[in-house]
Amino acid sequence: MEVNLKYLAGLANVSVSTVSRALRDDPRVKPETREQIKKLAKKLNYVPNQTALSLVTGKTRTIGLVLPNIRAFMHDVLDGIEEICYQREINILLGVYNNDGEKELNELNLLLQKRVDGIILFHIGSRYDYQVKEIFKDTSTPLVLLDRKIAGGSYDAVINDNFLGSSLLVENAVKTGAKKIAFIYEAEDVATMKERTEGFLKALTENGLNHRSEYLITSPQHKTDNGYESMKSLCQLADPPEAVLASTGDNILGIVKYLIENPSLIDKFHIAGFDNSEYLDLMRIPITRLDMCEREIGRCSAELLLKRIDGFKGDHETVVVAPELIRR
Repeated sequence: MEVNLKYLAGLANVSVSTVSRALRDDPRVKPETREQIKKLAKKLNYVPNQTALSLVTGKTRTIGLVLPNIRAFMHDVLDGIEEICYQREINILLGVYNNDGEKELNELNLLLQKRVDGIILFHIGSRYDYQVKEIFKDTSTPLVLLDRKIAGGSYDAVINDNFLGSSLLVENAVKTGAKKIAFIYEAEDVATMKERTEGFLKALTENGLNHRSEYLITSPQHKTDNGYESMKSLCQLADPPEAVLASTGDNILGIVKYLIENPSLIDKFHIAGFDNSEYLDLMRIPITRLDMCEREIGRCSAELLLKRIDGFKGDHETVVVAPELIRR
């Protein structure tokens, strides 16, 4: 005889839905009934049939996670999400779109077809805002956004305080004595880069420094060579900066690569940026960096999503995670 929900329900003289709720510690089931059913399930070595449970509860106990890549930042975010989901015995279906907006939309559609209970999305950028809103317009599946927002959309989100991050980097550079500060940023169509750049310019003003256009350098996205070429161009200026700040870890690596090839320049610059990769501690070039608290971002996003899945109907929330400066 297969020990399933129906069999347990017959032995306990309750409905199948009551057994399902009791095994999930649903407060709608009386404590004594929950205890009786759980003891019975343990005695009979009951193993839940997830397909059957899904039919009863309408939940697959699976969430979708859509990321642009699986680099270091994303790994740490995933670790935070997995930590919370493991505690709740929730499975994760991962989709990676490799910075391709059409692939992102395809991953979202595939996850909805698989009837996941909710989705966490690291959105590619504003040029695909409308399409994402259209995909979620006629579904009750909750969506939580990672480090990005969608204009005109009403979704929960967990974002980093990029303005604060830029301010911390500039203030620290000023404390080292730097007055001429450059910023290398990636030309992405996302709020993250815009906020970091705007935060840099605002921080200059707040610290009584002038903005010099030749010190603000844009580079194509996610390539170490861009940081290399940007640092090279800064060093070739008639009046080079004293500090160079970078918007991403890729740019930091490019800067480091250029300085290693030109060791006489290493002591001439204060280098800092938005990255907390541990390998930076191995560099002989001191790099002050920002801990973006990626695991905390992951944990918060999972908690927000699971709260929605559990039935929370309140206003959508935006959780802002503050970065921490790590000096070297």
